[in-house]
Amino acid sequence: MVNDDFSGSQESDGRPPTGGRAFMDASRAGQLSSAAQLLLLGTYLLGSTDQIIAAQPDADDLSVPYVESFDGSLESWKNPDSLESLTRMAMQDHGVARESLEWRPGIPCRPEEQLALWRDVELTRRALSAVALISLSVWSESEIQQVAASAAVHSLTTGTYAVAVHVLERALASRDPLAAEIAEAALGENARRSTVRDTEVEGSRSAPEPETSLTIHGTWARLAEQRWYAPGSTLHSHIRSEVNSNLFSNPEYFRWSGGYSEQERRSGSDDFPLWKRAQGVKSIDTLYAHSHGGNVALNRIAAGEKVKLLVLLHTPVLPRSEDEWNAIRPNVTRVLLMRSRADLVMLADGLRNQSSLNFGQHQLPHRRILPHWKGKDAWFSHSLFVDDSTWTKYNLANEVKYEWEIANTISPSPRPGTWTF
Repeated sequence: MVNDDFSGSQESDGRPPTGGRAFMDASRAGQLSSAAQLLLLGTYLLGSTDQIIAAQPDADDLSVPYVESFDGSLESWKNPDSLESLTRMAMQDHGVARESLEWRPGIPCRPEEQLALWRDVELTRRALSAVALISLSVWSESEIQQVAASAAVHSLTTGTYAVAVHVLERALASRDPLAAEIAEAALGENARRSTVRDTEVEGSRSAPEPETSLTIHGTWARLAEQRWYAPGSTLHSHIRSEVNSNLFSNPEYFRWSGGYSEQERRSGSDDFPLWKRAQGVKSIDTLYAHSHGGNVALNRIAAGEKVKLLVLLHTPVLPRSEDEWNAIRPNVTRVLLMRSRADLVMLADGLRNQSSLNFGQHQLPHRRILPHWKGKDAWFSHSLFVDDSTWTKYNLANEVKYEWEIANTISPSPRPGTWTF
């Protein structure tokens, strides 16, 4: 997990810099906040009603102006040439003085120019004003801003803006893991990943318990260097010791391809009953799933798999039909949803996959665990809840045990609620 220490860069109440001030703040906190604002503006422009409802609390906490949707009457501005023309006109009308008469593509933008366009967004709430700010930010000298803006532009132009594609492809090899993850989410199945060797993991062989708990990794994580989900990892051992002694710990733990497509997620779901049969697993007690691994789990639950407690960690909520949610609800007794506020990777995924930050209680009743908005570690990360230090710091094992105890005494359909720490 990236160590995003916001010391010295927060608002007085502890939040990262908010609103237009974030674009003028060169700290890591300012860069992450402004990147999140660009993705949230993209969600307002391009998102569904469900996506916007899910994102608005985080947007409000970061003082992101609400803007109108990018509707069909604005379709012509999706053309890359038109997009650059729009950006140039916005700079002429609302930008700040330059040595040269006008901004041109390829010239790095300045924070004060982004602030000028942000203020225009705040004043007008127009879709084209937000598009101009996002388009300009593709040329930011902050990598995380540049990647976030490119993710939004990539979605807006349906992949036809070569500059945004180049930024995202270059970011796949970034030394900033969060920038690389945003690029992977934006490019999806087109992301060209380097891989590491699938080495043997620690884990003693033992017969599975009658009720077995297990972990499911997310996209691209099957061959990740750090495998929170694998037997022998610090977090796996912590969960096994403190919560679920029946957590599957043999080297043949469940895997799926980790590919970024619905076909790959469906294939992983279809493989699940085969894996259960091969390992002698009878039923599922607690299931921990990260990112799109949560959608692999939900796909299987919709197909009839029963789970006592489902713990979703930073899972983008993909659109599902009412019939599919109706099929999921009776098969899971208790649900915990954990994520960071304004998770940058989930926001980027939403622009590509129409996924939301969370589902509605009417779709699947759940308890939500969110970091308190004043916390330095509350924001932006896609790996906060697969970090063992987070589990120790906030005693998350105790929260999961609480839900597990209730799941053992009730029938499916838990009461809704939100917890913060």
